[in-house]
Amino acid sequence: MDDKKHLIKRWHSLLNSLGIDSATKSILLSQYGVTSSTELSAEQLKELCDSLQKDDPRDAARKRLLRILKDWAHLKGTREDTDYLKGIAERATGGTSFNKITLARLNSLYNAFLIQTKDMRTARNMSAPQAK
Repeated sequence: MDDKKHLIKRWHSLLNSLGIDSATKSILLSQYGVTSSTELSAEQLKELCDSLQKDDPRDAARKRLLRILKDWAHLKGTREDTDYLKGIAERATGGTSFNKITLARLNSLYNAFLIQTKDMRTARNMSAPQAK
């Protein structure tokens, strides 16, 4: 039962984060022949949540940000583990939880770290000894 409660919370969290209105929510539930998420089985809730999460464009943006952060950290010679990189993104947004960072902010951070990474590579290439 605890698993189902967790899935119901996840369902409502996804609805809020994706901005899904009550009419769309009703349509999604009607596909299972129910009017409330409490009427769904845990398996159905998981399936529904997973399908919604696949549609969340922030997932791809989060992965893209983590990739550029890893590249940036590598060039700086610092830690590259995921928790550390998420912490960098969270601090850059003023303490916002990584999974709650908006799509616009994820894209903005990606572009900022992309520019820094390119600049670091350029500087490194310019300072490298030239072969004669």
